[in-house]
Amino acid sequence: MWGGTPIAFSEAVAVSSVQVLGPDDVRNYSSFVAKYALENHSLHAHWTGLSTVAAVVSPSFGDDAKEWVSETTPEFSNLFWARAQFPVLVELDNREIIYPKRGPRNQGPLFENLRYLADEWFGF
Repeated sequence: MWGGTPIAFSEAVAVSSVQVLGPDDVRNYSSFVAKYALENHSLHAHWTGLSTVAAVVSPSFGDDAKEWVSETTPEFSNLFWARAQFPVLVELDNREIIYPKRGPRNQGPLFENLRYLADEWFGF
């Protein structure tokens, strides 16, 4: 309970093989997944506790896209507790999973959990 109201958590995971030419493609796909999850009520996602994982699977990615994903702090809304976007790149040629190395300071446990789940879901 938080403020007398129960908090529910949801994770929406989308996996695609969209073409990624650079960081903007990853950012746009992650935003698209988050927007879709928030607007599509049939997913039964609780918008106050929603984390979206936008995974892209490809034989390889450019260094700029991989660097952006691993070095950029994921999008996080301070207005609603635990609403986050978490991009993941699954590179088949190198059998590598690339995701953010760090999250916002005040949300460390949330992003540790998302990193753990990404390893479990997409690990080789």
